[in-house]
Amino acid sequence: MGFIAVIVIICAVLCQHDTLSSVLLILIAVAVLYKKGLIRFIYIYCVIFLSVYLFYAHYSFTRIVTDFNHHDIRELNTTGYFTPEFSVDGNLLMGDTVAHNAQYKFIYKIKSESEQRQFKRGQHVYQRCHINGEFQSPLPNTNISGFHFDEYLYYGAYNGTLTIDNINFHSCREKVLNFIEYIRLYRFQIGETMMQQLKYGAYITALTTGDTRYIEYEKLNDLKTLGIYHLYAISGSHVALITVQLYYLLKRLYIPIHICKAIILLLLPVYVILTGEAPAVVRAALFMAFLLIKPKSISMLDALCITFIVNLMLTPFAIYDIGFQLSYAICFSFIFILQRFTLSVFQLFILTNIISQIATLPMLYYHFNIVYFIGLITNLLFIPLFSLIIFPICTLTLLFYLLFNHIPTLMNILTTWAFQLHDSCISIFMMFNPLSLVIKSQPLLYYVMMMVALLYIFHSRVSIRFITCIFLLILFLISRTVNEDALHVLDVGQGDAIVIEQQGKVRMIDTGGKVDFNKGWEKRHETRTISEKVILPFLYNRGITQIDELILTHPDLDHIGEVERLIRLNIVKRIIINKTKMSLPKYASIIQLAKEKNVDIYDESEVRVKGMTLIAVHDGQDINDESIVTFVQGKQLNVLLTGDLSKAQEKYILSQIKSRIDVVKIGHHGSDTSTSVALLKREFKTALISAGRNNQYGHPHRETITRLHQYGKQIYNTQSDGRITVKLNSEEITTMRNELIKQ
Repeated sequence: MGFIAVIVIICAVLCQHDTLSSVLLILIAVAVLYKKGLIRFIYIYCVIFLSVYLFYAHYSFTRIVTDFNHHDIRELNTTGYFTPEFSVDGNLLMGDTVAHNAQYKFIYKIKSESEQRQFKRGQHVYQRCHINGEFQSPLPNTNISGFHFDEYLYYGAYNGTLTIDNINFHSCREKVLNFIEYIRLYRFQIGETMMQQLKYGAYITALTTGDTRYIEYEKLNDLKTLGIYHLYAISGSHVALITVQLYYLLKRLYIPIHICKAIILLLLPVYVILTGEAPAVVRAALFMAFLLIKPKSISMLDALCITFIVNLMLTPFAIYDIGFQLSYAICFSFIFILQRFTLSVFQLFILTNIISQIATLPMLYYHFNIVYFIGLITNLLFIPLFSLIIFPICTLTLLFYLLFNHIPTLMNILTTWAFQLHDSCISIFMMFNPLSLVIKSQPLLYYVMMMVALLYIFHSRVSIRFITCIFLLILFLISRTVNEDALHVLDVGQGDAIVIEQQGKVRMIDTGGKVDFNKGWEKRHETRTISEKVILPFLYNRGITQIDELILTHPDLDHIGEVERLIRLNIVKRIIINKTKMSLPKYASIIQLAKEKNVDIYDESEVRVKGMTLIAVHDGQDINDESIVTFVQGKQLNVLLTGDLSKAQEKYILSQIKSRIDVVKIGHHGSDTSTSVALLKREFKTALISAGRNNQYGHPHRETITRLHQYGKQIYNTQSDGRITVKLNSEEITTMRNELIKQ
């Protein structure tokens, strides 16, 4: 009964996004009802479906898509307080603030090193201060239809984002804390104490309170690549372990069972708040609480289903949270599959590891398009290491602090030894191939079918397992179909990054990049790179795992700033550079790294790229004048990509191109140093501009835009349109902005 109710609820939610997926699950639900002889209850499930559908339809996120360069900005002059959910990176403070009883995400540029130290110590947490700044309506994803920040804020009950310019610290006053806020503040203080007193305080804080802000960004990436990040996110296994240990400890103290249960039921909500209230923790706490009080007639599956429903009643939009999805997917899979087998402890450990990896595949592919299968191996080592050594030591450390407000030297020695072993294991595994597999973005129905099929892999009948494997193979082959020929101008801010898919090959022209002028205490270390935010998600979304040729037009940082990152990821096959500029210092580290990674480097005159012509001037006045120009010839459209070429060199380049030009990527981000009359007189009708929003150079310049309009050119600009896609085998040009409007 409960399982059908959960399927019906999921159907109602899916109905907002994909009707076919909802219909498939409805058919499965009806089939189960018929098989179990429960078809008489179908009216009850119809009422559940309609109620849930109407609720989520009423509160569904609606996006008003305007130009990405013109979103709502309003001045703010108010009083608010900062929550413990914040992080400090160099001169940047980011986190949550509450003003006018509404919650916001905020950023603030720290003014001095002493101010930075105050924020790091949490000196202003839960203090009401007068603040000045701007309220902004956040942008969606301007490159792919994946994670959208504006949607995330809506479902997370945030009212938007604030850019705080000034904080009047003299006006700050302590806020009166309620019980929940007191525990949240105490959680923050635990983290600060761990960091001060323990060498591996960042790890221990994550494992005991679920707060991962202290772990370095690169280390977090390593944990995710190795598939062991879930061990640091407080989850069901942590809650179950703590609950079971406490239950048996109380029993050994001869405390009556009903009192033991009452104590645990009282402590579970406190533990949930103390560990950050993550959806997986809430799920596990509800489940453990229900197991303590449930009648024996209720099955484990029904118990889990009841916690699912209660969880959604408490936080309806948790269903959109990936932690919530993964947690319930794993638990449902365990109950469905493990009950069919009689296993030894070792066999159970192996099977649960396999199930947890397989059950999460559809959701991981839906959200990220990539899965690292090395987790099947690493978890065999790290789960016992954490369960038997690391987690007990960390729990004991936390208990010492909670009971005595002090951490003994012995605990520091033990934790240091445990995490030295931990880091050594990570270093060894990071030397190996992470066994990644990318599946390009598919319709939602694809992932629903994958989820259903994966459950049947463990069916008792061999014939059904065989048919399921064939079906999964077909799904995999569908994902490997070659993309149509297209050229994509990515929105990387102030810079160029262009991906070209042509005749089964992938070429990239420049990578974008960002100049960091901060030094000393102001320098930021945890900021995500353009590769991580834009390039890799886009490539994986398209199912791309290798760049056959990476063409570097010239060595300005906004064009080559991400090259080394891409080389280290082993996705670049060869690099093409202007031969007269190979000796420039800006290229030195790239060339050295390419040699270490066995990436071939050619100059533009040495290579012939099918469907493309590379041209470069070798006696220009500056680096921009010697940009490699690429002429891409498609079946229907020809595209000219001019790098940062200036007017002085455009005439020569145009003399080398006799074919028709249909689309031009305007030089130097629309600067008035580019786009000469000679270029404008050519027959092209469409101009593409790649420039950053509110960039300090004022690109594109008004003079360039005026000239383009005078010659009747249609303009697409990443500032207002996001990612621009030119389909080479047709005359269609699409933008991310238009794709969002159609959704």
